Amino acid sequence: MGGGSLASALGQASSKTFQRRAKIFDVTVSSSVKIAKTPAQAESELKLMSAGKTQGCLRGFVAGVLAAETHDGAKPQIVSISKGVPSAPGTSGAYGWRMTGEFSADEVHVPFYIDLLGFTYRQANVTMFSIGLPLPFPVRAERDLFALLVARARTAGALKLHGRGATPTVSGPRKVEV
Repeated sequence: MGGGSLASALGQASSKTFQRRAKIFDVTVSSSVKIAKTPAQAESELKLMSAGKTQGCLRGFVAGVLAAETHDGAKPQIVSISKGVPSAPGTSGAYGWRMTGEFSADEVHVPFYIDLLGFTYRQANVTMFSIGLPLPFPVRAERDLFALLVARARTAGALKLHGRGATPTVSGPRKVEV
């Protein structure tokens, strides 16, 4: 979507994708961090993800990905995209995008929700990605997980690590109910 390439990043890491299924209810969540060469580069990418034109880029990108998908004859499509700003105190800023879609087959329509939330802290661009079917990812769990990502970024950025392999720790919730 016009953001910096991985070649211009100092590094990138992603979490595992966590999933919970119960009958027809299915939710997944994952996160990633990309370290830019400079704070200015990270903030530039934040501005791109927050910009109004991002909505059209997201729609085009996700529509392209979904075009090849079918599930038992049902075709997915994006119905709407809305913008929000999640709470990310102490960061350079945050963005949020919700894509609402549906799987359609004959006269049956099953909704799905894709949330893309992110923030920038110093040189780090942190993103959280969640999917919910047929309901959105639980609001409280999403808020708690996002707050934990913010706290971890701020704590890691505030520490002066001594020695190789030192890992910052964050007190607070380690388990989030979904």
